[in-house]
Amino acid sequence: MELDLEIRANPRAPRGDSSSANRRSKAGGKSRMGPALLHKATLINNRFEVQAKIGEGTFSEIYRVRDSQGSGRDGLAALKVEKEESVLKFESSVLKKLQDCPYVCRLVQCGTHNSMPYL
Repeated sequence: MELDLEIRANPRAPRGDSSSANRRSKAGGKSRMGPALLHKATLINNRFEVQAKIGEGTFSEIYRVRDSQGSGRDGLAALKVEKEESVLKFESSVLKKLQDCPYVCRLVQCGTHNSMPYL
């Protein structure tokens, strides 16, 4: 089963400090991120083109993507660990319920790419 959702930046959310210093170590400004799960120009679902890896956490990596059907700032979370479909479905349903909150990203699509779940 594939879900049809996607994450988009919330235009109503207050703007925070988006400086690259937040994503870089203090030692020489080098990135602390590991190797990327996805590579630049990878096309996800014939819609999202990966532009750059912009962050990562314990369970996912975050990418800036270009949406061929949209505009603005778009991001994609690629899950590092395999999760059961029910967990992914639960996470997307929680995000759907929080869509009116200005501090929560817009969920537009989720699914799998080469067996890797994404939101």
